[in-house]
Amino acid sequence: MPVPDHAQIIEAVIHRRMTEKVMCELTARNPVPAAVEAVYQPLVRTALTAAGWAPFHYPRSIDGMAEPWRAHILWNRQAGQLARYLSETLQVTTKEPQLAAACSALVLVTWLPESPPSPATDTRPSERNEEHLAATSAMV
Repeated sequence: MPVPDHAQIIEAVIHRRMTEKVMCELTARNPVPAAVEAVYQPLVRTALTAAGWAPFHYPRSIDGMAEPWRAHILWNRQAGQLARYLSETLQVTTKEPQLAAACSALVLVTWLPESPPSPATDTRPSERNEEHLAATSAMV
């Protein structure tokens, strides 16, 4: 049996990748059935676990974690609450509330910048913070 060429498989997946934006009017939003959530929640968690292997070159010990990123999952009900908050409270008129309303899972990724030793007027990110951003981007 021939061994699959993993590089060719990965290249084919990358070439077929495309972004499809799914939007939903807040008033037309339906909850995701529990049976569907039960199937897809473990897949989202597995994807995040795999993303956690993204390269990072500086040791950190905040919260016992070595990586500079944090991922927060909003499941369907929470994504709907976010959509309503963006639309009704913040009066966001761009597509973000409709995108959030369509989500069965929404992963918010943040990063942990290192504070400068003293407040400085130079606002450029430090080399370490640039690495934090690059590592977080790789994780995403």
